[in-house]
Amino acid sequence: LSLSASSGGPGTSLTISGNNFGARQLTSTLTFNGVKAAITSWSSTTIVATVPLSASSGPVIVTVGGVASPGVSFQVVSGPRITSLSPALAPAGTVVTITGTNFGRMQASSTVNFSGNPVAPLTWSATSIVVGVPGGVNSGPVTVSVGGVQSPSLNFIVVPAGGPYA
Repeated sequence: LSLSASSGGPGTSLTISGNNFGARQLTSTLTFNGVKAAITSWSSTTIVATVPLSASSGPVIVTVGGVASPGVSFQVVSGPRITSLSPALAPAGTVVTITGTNFGRMQASSTVNFSGNPVAPLTWSATSIVVGVPGGVNSGPVTVSVGGVQSPSLNFIVVPAGGPYA
């Protein structure tokens, strides 16, 4: 086995390369130190998976037909994690507070994305980021990236201006 990266945070996409994985996943599994991963794609030589939220550092193992591969070491790093968006639905221009952990005390090279679009924060702290919802952005995932590690996303819904919202 070989991995596209030797470390990453929970929610990070990782490509595993090797041989004899089987053309389809069927009952085969990929684990991070014993924690089963969600699979994005599976072929006989390549698996794309997401590092599980509860994963810890240790071996990455592919098991096919009850036969486990040798483990390849993977370091799970404590990445940023979003716990809430307030509000979680609003029109463009609204100020939104992103609450979570491991954002870092200062923004430095860290980023916030709304539906894949970068957003300039108004304020930044280790547990809270305040941003304005940019015009022209669609509903979708909000992520925070710190030190190259992306948080799992929370969904934000863009609504038309002027309506009542629950």
